[in-house]
Amino acid sequence: MMFRRTLSVLLLVTIAASLSSCEKVEYFKSEKNVREELKGSWNLVPIPRTNPDQIWTFSDDLIYRKVMINGAMVPVDTGRYVINTSLMKVVFVTEGFTPVAELDADWHIVQLDKDFLIIATDYYDTKGIYQLEFTRAN
Repeated sequence: MMFRRTLSVLLLVTIAASLSSCEKVEYFKSEKNVREELKGSWNLVPIPRTNPDQIWTFSDDLIYRKVMINGAMVPVDTGRYVINTSLMKVVFVTEGFTPVAELDADWHIVQLDKDFLIIATDYYDTKGIYQLEFTRAN
């Protein structure tokens, strides 16, 4: 009896620790809610800082990407996206980006709220996670 109680407590502690880990992930979101939260324009945080500014605009099933060239935001390409949700994760799949094919990937949404969007992928061989961070454009 004592063994079962100890095992139950140990199991509960393990589950609680895994659910409250340091990494923020999006749980229990519907495709419709994610689509609404993504809608609009997002400024890509340039890492390294010498990279040109970019704005990604999510509208319907399309992403319009603009890049700062010679002091002006210039449209460079358009890609499509599809949102897939489950209880434990939110993924959006992008395709159709022509000049930057590595943007075609399965992106896990790490954080999505009214001010920030953080996405990550290990789709291509980067020897780790490739992450992009955005702030909501005004």
